[in-house]
Amino acid sequence: MRWLHVHPQYLIDDETAAILRLAGCWREGLLPEAGGLATQSAWAVAAIETVLDAWGKLAAARAKPATE
Repeated sequence: MRWLHVHPQYLIDDETAAILRLAGCWREGLLPEAGGLATQSAWAVAAIETVLDAWGKLAAARAKPATE
């Protein structure tokens, strides 16, 4: 079995994980409420912005040199 070293900067909190899960459902067309994208455009934009922000933070953490 291969073990991966996970730096604490790479870990995400529960809220970010839930947002990423919701964004994945949105991408697959499985919105959390009935009504479709037209009635949930503000939610969709907020979720996408949050996901992009989280991915940006993860990329920035990966780009930092290891300080061990």
